[in-house]
Order: sequence, then structure tokens, then C-alpha cells
Amino acid sequence: MDRNYHATGGAAHPNRHISMAESIPDVHAMNIARTSKSFHVVIIGGSFAGIRAAQELEVLLPPRMVTITVIDRRDQYFYNLGALRALVKPELIDLVWLPYDHIFRYPHNKVIQGEAASVYPNSVILKDGRKLDFDSLLVATGSIYPQPCKVETTSHFKGKAELRMFGDMVRVADSILIIGGGPTGVGLAAEIATVYPKKTVILAHAGERLMSSEFSSKAVSRKAYKKLKSMGVKVILGERVIIPEDEPLKNQVDCRWLKTTKGRRLFSSVQFLCNGITFETSLMDTLDPVFKHKIIDPATGQIRVLPTMQLNHPELPWVFSAGDVCDTAGEKQAYRADSQGSHVAKCMARMAQAWAQGHSQWFDVPLKHWHDPAQFMSVAMGPTAGVTDTPWIVLGDMPTRILKSRELFLARRYREFNLEFPGVSKHDGHIHDLADAKAPDSNSLHHKFSFMSRHNIEQRIRARGGVATNPSNSVYSASNAAANAAMAAADRLDYKYDIDRVSLSRPMIRRPVTQG
Repeated sequence: MDRNYHATGGAAHPNRHISMAESIPDVHAMNIARTSKSFHVVIIGGSFAGIRAAQELEVLLPPRMVTITVIDRRDQYFYNLGALRALVKPELIDLVWLPYDHIFRYPHNKVIQGEAASVYPNSVILKDGRKLDFDSLLVATGSIYPQPCKVETTSHFKGKAELRMFGDMVRVADSILIIGGGPTGVGLAAEIATVYPKKTVILAHAGERLMSSEFSSKAVSRKAYKKLKSMGVKVILGERVIIPEDEPLKNQVDCRWLKTTKGRRLFSSVQFLCNGITFETSLMDTLDPVFKHKIIDPATGQIRVLPTMQLNHPELPWVFSAGDVCDTAGEKQAYRADSQGSHVAKCMARMAQAWAQGHSQWFDVPLKHWHDPAQFMSVAMGPTAGVTDTPWIVLGDMPTRILKSRELFLARRYREFNLEFPGVSKHDGHIHDLADAKAPDSNSLHHKFSFMSRHNIEQRIRARGGVATNPSNSVYSASNAAANAAMAAADRLDYKYDIDRVSLSRPMIRRPVTQG
């Protein structure tokens, strides 16, 4: 490692473990030698939190001050929120894989394909042997979920092939068993029942109600249950499906009987497991092998973080974690990961500014706590239906269709990646003009970046996908008006209160971008 630690009693080699007791006072006395002319940030994981932090950090700081490297094991970004519908709408498969080519404004910031093997206080070692030094690190590796909800392959070609295979399995099967009645299981059952109403769809859930998390209301469970029943889905509650250890589920058509804990026998042609979220945190073992339990929660496998999203380790204040992989309370939702990534970007920007000013203790700047947005959960149940749970009221089909179901925030993601989105039909969720996604030409891209004004940043960062169709389409006006009204309301909240404390609006970036 290139960074030198100079404590008051002498140099401390970064490979030597320092006990927690002796290191806590030393970290505030360290002088860290500057090894480059720009502040190096490494982000592990091209997740919602990782991409948001990278893009916002690039906007917050002058280009010469920061160099950003995102490490992702995939060669393209996989938009998992669209995976369930892609199983029954094959035309979506190509659209849920987005290239990373245009997410950054400046060429010295980049996304590289690789898998992190180990993390040290100043560097990341990839499995292929490459070493990346950093001044600040964000670990945003997300979560691991059974297929087809998330695809684990690193190649977008293989990923598309796998999604088509799962789609073919659904198409030829007579009966489908979905194990797990959380938001993913409910969404998958509804997507299949919408497109294939004559198929037998069984949803088995061990809980006494659907989406039985402590963070969801009983009202949203009842509404989702009634909606699935109206679609013809057979819902079984309070019974766990027993999967024999010697006969695990297969990713293929497999006609079989499975028994529940109450003795009920279920026959199905295809089985999908929609529970069992896990986290890949073994790369953190090398950060502090002795005090690993301080970094990783042994019960959940998640990374422990402070309210500032910094690692729960007094010797490593420049290391952050965000998204599903960290142990913040609440549902694992994309909008919460997005909010955490934005917060980390602001924290890193403060550190980078202190670093650029030559402060020896740039890592010890005061940072704000992350303010958790209001808890809400929106579950798409086909292109025209769904349920949304808010702290105040449970919303049904029409609000959820406008908010999420129609295009699953896919248009917004394309805007954030600076890609053209074909558009989504207002009525059936089909994609118009199935051309390959492409970036704007160089002139329009330059114009977009040169117009990084407050209004433009608001549209890109705070608009929540309210506009689902092409502006030239006749259905654009209503959704455009709704989006404008929502943004105007957010504006009033932002100016009335501290912008970091507004729950349902996104933080605005008021600082103009410095061209360099």
C-alpha cells in the first residue's frame, strides 16, 4: 500500500494490525501523505447506491479534484427491477441490460469489469491480480437473490440467454409454484397471472400474511392478497414449502410434488424460489481479520455502518458502505439505496475538499447523518396494477400504475445512464420502437452536460419516473403534468426545510459545475 501513516509515536505500517484500544487516538493524529494530485475514490459495485454516489460525486466536485473508479463484476448494468416482467415480456430482456459507457461526464472517471477479492485500508485487490489504490472507498455490492429475480452471470450475453430460458420455462409450464410471498414473490405471481391467465399459479408463503415484514402494513398485505385472488392465483399462507436437501430446485422444467409443513402436497411444472436474500462480504475479511465482527454482523452477514454510512471501525473513517449490503434498518428498497449513495457522495465531497486544501486530517471532517426517507413500498402487479404502502395510506392500482407498474422506473434509469429510452405504452406496458438503446450524439451530450443547472439536476436526480412515455406521444401530457406538479411540491419543501431532511424529495445540487 502506498499510503504512509505517521502517528505521533512513529510510523505504523498498514499491514500490521493495530488493536482497537491503541488505534482510536492515533487515527486523529495521523498525517497521510498525498500520493497523487487528485482524490481517488473507488466504488465496489455498480448497484443503485454505487452508481448514484459516483454520478453525484462527479457533479459535486471539479473534474481535476477527483478520480472515480467503479468496479463491477458484470460487463453491463443489470436492472433487476425489470427482471420479473422480462420473464413474460421477452421484448424487455434487451432493455434491462444497460451499458456503462455514458454514465460519467469525464473520461478519467470509469467503470471497470472485475471482482474484488480483498480490501485493505488503502487498496482493493481484484481476483485477476489488479490493485487499485484509493483515498476513499464505498462498498456497495448489493445483495444476492435466487434466480430469476437477480442474474448472477457476469456476461450480459449469458444473462439475456438465462432470462429467455426462464421465460420459455414459464411459457411451456402448466403450473408454476412460487415459494415466498414477499414483494418479489407477489410481483412475480402477478406478472405471470396477467400474461398467462389460464395457467395455474400457486404462491406459498410461510408467514401469516403476504409481505409480512415488520415494515409493511397489514392493509397492504390484504390488498395484495385480494388482488392476487382476483387474478386467479392460489395463495397459501402459514405453510412453508419443504425442499429436500438431496433434491434442490432446478433451473429447468421439473414436474414434481413438494410438501408443506402442514402436510399439503403441491404439484408444479416449474418452481421459483423468491426468498433467501444473502450478502457477499467476504472481501472485507482482510480489512481487519481480528475485529471482523466489528465490521460484519455475524447474524445477517451485512456490513455494520455508523449513522454517517461510514464503516463501523474507528481506524477507517474514509471507508463507507451503502445499499442492501449495509445493516441499516428498514426494507431493502432501491430508492433507499439511492438516497444512501447520494449521502455518501456528499460525505466524500467534504473529505475531498479538505484533502485538496491540504488538511492532514481531511478524513476527520464533521459529517451529517443519513436521514432515512419515509418508508414506502411499491409493488408492481403487472403493467396496470399494483399496491403501494405509505406511512399514511395504502394506494391501489391507478396510483401504483402511474408511479411504477407501467414502466418500472426504467425510463428514469435510462436518463440517468444518458441513454435513449424507446418508451412504454400507457395501456399494456409494451415497448415502442424496439431499437437498441443508444447514447445521444456528441453534440446533444455536450449540451446536456453543459446545461447541468439546478433545473436539469432536479429532473435527472429527483424526478421519480413520472414521465413514462415519449414526449411526442399523445399520452405524454397527463403524466408530464403529474411529474411537474410533484417536482413543484418538492421545490416548496426543499426551500421551506433543510433539504437533507426532506423525506420524499431528492436533495438538490445547487453548486454549478466547473468545466475543466
